Amino acid sequence: MGAGWDDPAVSIIPTAVQHGLCPQCQSALAVEPGEAPWCARCEWNLDAFTPDPLVGRLTNLQERWAHRIGYELDRDLFAQLSGRPLTRPGSGGVSAALTIISLVLAAVLLGLAAGGVWLLIAGHFLVKLIGLVMVAFAVLCRPRLGRLRDVHSPYDEVTWDRQPRLFAFVDRVAQAVGAPLPHVLVLSHEWNASATVVGFARRRVLTLGLPLWTALRPQERVALLAHELGHFINNDNRRNLRTQTALTFFAHVAHLLDPRELFGRTEFDGLMELAVKVVELAVAPVFWLLSRLCWLLHLAMHVLGARASQRSEYYADDLAARAAGSTAALTLTDVASCSDSYLAIVGSRARGGAGMQGWREAVESARAAVAPRQARLRQLTLRRAASPFSSHPPAELRHRVIAAQPHRDPQVVLGEAEAAAIDAELAAFEERYRRIIAAAW
Repeated sequence: MGAGWDDPAVSIIPTAVQHGLCPQCQSALAVEPGEAPWCARCEWNLDAFTPDPLVGRLTNLQERWAHRIGYELDRDLFAQLSGRPLTRPGSGGVSAALTIISLVLAAVLLGLAAGGVWLLIAGHFLVKLIGLVMVAFAVLCRPRLGRLRDVHSPYDEVTWDRQPRLFAFVDRVAQAVGAPLPHVLVLSHEWNASATVVGFARRRVLTLGLPLWTALRPQERVALLAHELGHFINNDNRRNLRTQTALTFFAHVAHLLDPRELFGRTEFDGLMELAVKVVELAVAPVFWLLSRLCWLLHLAMHVLGARASQRSEYYADDLAARAAGSTAALTLTDVASCSDSYLAIVGSRARGGAGMQGWREAVESARAAVAPRQARLRQLTLRRAASPFSSHPPAELRHRVIAAQPHRDPQVVLGEAEAAAIDAELAAFEERYRRIIAAAW
C-alpha cells in the first residue's frame, strides 16, 4: 500500500489528506462513495485494501495478501507489455510447469482411485471405509472438463436455421481474427459473454448474454465477439486441458478440508450432536491448517499462471481492436469498468416491464451521465480487480494497452440496420429473459 495514514516518517500525510490533496504530488484526490481516496495523477493509495466486516480477521488478512500480490502482478505485466506489439502468447516455461504439475496431480488422483477401489474389494470393514474415502476424494478433486449438457441446461442454443444473421456476423468476425467458429452458440440472461471449451472432445462454446449484447453499441458488439473468439486461439491456460488440474486441484482440496464445510452443513440431535461437537473441537484446527495450506498452494499456482493468463486476455483485446477498431475496443473497457452499475439499471428496467429497447436506452443514458467520471471509475478497477485469481486484467490497464498501440480502423463494421436485424432474431427470448432478470437482479 501507499504510505499509511499515521506513518511518522511522512508527517505531511494527515494534513494533506485532510485538505483533499495527495501527500506525494499535492494533486487533488479522487473520491468515490465507499472507496478510500486516491490520487488520479500519481496513483497514491490506489492499492488500498478495504477489509470485509462480515468475515474474520484471518480471512481479511488472507484477502489482503492476495490483493497485494494481484496488484503487483498486474503492474509488472503491464510494464512488460507497455509500448510493445502484442503477439500471441506461446507455450513457454510457465505452461510446461503447470502441465507437469497437472500430470503429477492426475497420477495421484488415479492412484487414490485405484487404491481405494482395491481396498473396497479386498479389505475388511474399516479398510473399506478408508477405500471409500480415497475414492470420494479422487472423484471430488477430479478436473472438471465441462459437459455440453450443462451448457444447454441453463441457456438457449441458437442455430444457423433460426438466427442466420447472427451466425453470418459471427463468421465475419471469426474470419477477421483468424479464429475457428464455435461448435455451439448459446444465449443467456446474464450480463456476460464467454468462450470455453468443454468435454473430452473439446467442443468450443460461445455464450452471449442478451442484456450485455443489447446494451452495447454496434461496433462494441464486434469488439466483444472478437475478444471472445480470440480465446479459442490465444493459448489461455485456463482453457487448456493440460494445465487445468494444477489450477483447480488445490482449491477443491481447500474447500473439502474447510471445517465450516465439514461440520457446518449437517444438523444432528441429542448425543449425536454432542459427539460431532467433540470431534469438531479435536480435529477442526488440523483441518483448518491443512485447508489454509492448500489455499496457499492454490494461490501459488495462480501466481505462477497469472501472467500467462492475463497476457492471453491482452492478446484477445488486441484482436478486438483489430476487428472492431481501436475506438470500439477502448469504449468496451469503459463498459467493463461500470458493469455492476449497468447490471443494476437493466434489472430495474426489467422489473418495470421494459425489454431490449428499454435496456439499451437506460444504459445509454447512464453512460452519458457517468462520462465525466469515466476515467476515474476505470482507474478504480486497478484496486477492485487486484487479485491473482481474477480472470481479467483491470479495465484501466486493458484500456492503456489498447491505447498504446497504433490506431486501427475497423475490419468489420456492424451497421445499425444489421444490428437491428440481429436483435429481431433474438427477440423471441426477450420476454422470458426479462422475467428472469426482474426476479433475479
